[in-house]
Amino acid sequence: MQTQALSGCVISLDPLVIMASRNDDAHLGMATVAPAFFADRPSLHFIKPTHSLRIYFDSLEERLEETRKRLPKAKFVIMANEEWELAELQARGITAFVANNFILADENIFDVHENTSRQYDALYNAMFRKLKNHHLCADVESLALIYYRQETYSELDCERNVRNLLVQAKYLNETVNSTYRELSADEVASAINSSHVGLCLSAAEGAMRACAEFLLCGVPVVTVPAIGGRARYLHLGNSRTVEPTQSAVAAAVAELKALDLNPYDIREEFLSIIDFERRNFLAYINASIKRQFGVSNCVKNFSALRGASRYQKIEQWKQWLGAA
Repeated sequence: MQTQALSGCVISLDPLVIMASRNDDAHLGMATVAPAFFADRPSLHFIKPTHSLRIYFDSLEERLEETRKRLPKAKFVIMANEEWELAELQARGITAFVANNFILADENIFDVHENTSRQYDALYNAMFRKLKNHHLCADVESLALIYYRQETYSELDCERNVRNLLVQAKYLNETVNSTYRELSADEVASAINSSHVGLCLSAAEGAMRACAEFLLCGVPVVTVPAIGGRARYLHLGNSRTVEPTQSAVAAAVAELKALDLNPYDIREEFLSIIDFERRNFLAYINASIKRQFGVSNCVKNFSALRGASRYQKIEQWKQWLGAA
């Protein structure tokens, strides 16, 4: 395991409750990355998989059993990406609740920007990895890309292939000298608002945070059929689901651009869904804390969790937990 960063947050220090991502098949968030923080006191961990659990159920079950033996005072809840994952987890006796990355997006940052011109037909916000299927953008003439370089996850061969293929793309992370820099959340929101359509082209991953950010900014989405959670929120009023071909993606982008859907309708409809899901998850968190620690109404509102889909370095996590 070479995890460099995790998304999530410390929900409470007393009692100790955290939410952390499971970025690969080798860990259970901070309980695996830094077990010393949890060895001597009870803790409750909400683990959110960043990819579909389709091929990971057996190994997840094994990892939970190993970690329970190592950290007997720790309890775990798996945040399922979608309902079929929940059913499989519960059938295996694993405590779980449907609550994926979409409810963690920050609607205070990702919002509709008035009087912003749409410079690009489509934007794809994704690391260079084969599973992201960048090649499906090839027929989109006005294309913007945002990417991230994260050790152990970015694939250099994939990046080279994408750059050779998508010669029309504007790389929004780069200066005129092609120098890479990671964009802030505010800059990503501005980039989304400068695009007619957001692209979601992976066939299997987690719920895909970028999709939620598109919808909060009122930008419709072109997606391919996918597992991982995002399909729960997409319909003809905010998206098009197309076959994974370059021509189909380009045609759907052109269609949505021509429709010029009301961005406020897209945003408000999506917000109504995640507000409902947030209330349910907050109630579930508090019920879990009550069972584990006997503390009632520990988490008063959702503010601590908003924006927790973004990654933080392990050093930052250790600073947070060092106060525990």
